[in-house]
Amino acid sequence: MPLTNNSSVASLTVNSSVLNSVNTLSFNSGTNSVELFVDQLPNLVFYIVQTSGASPCTIVPQASLRSANVGGATELDFFNLSDIITAPANNVPIILNYQFPVNFIRINFGADTGLGITHTVNYVLAAFGP
Repeated sequence: MPLTNNSSVASLTVNSSVLNSVNTLSFNSGTNSVELFVDQLPNLVFYIVQTSGASPCTIVPQASLRSANVGGATELDFFNLSDIITAPANNVPIILNYQFPVNFIRINFGADTGLGITHTVNYVLAAFGP
């Protein structure tokens, strides 16, 4: 939640907060990015650019509100924020923005394993508020 301070929102005074993570990932089959704890900041940003790989990969931005007991272990329960999005090859950036106060965000990456192509993507996960 935002820190109480300076500017006003309704009857509260709040200060802006920002969290982000910048990473590079190489893969040739489906995988997930690192998870970013966004502490219910409402503005979610996903920036993705595929820097190598001769064919497009796919992405699905995901979020989690809670944990679930899976096979006796506690894991984050992620859900998709959108349908599958194709990330073009050749350094074409994609910027996605959602407004949804969640606890964690990540990106699910997909690749056609039959092609044997290694994809490399640079990505940024970010959240800000209020």
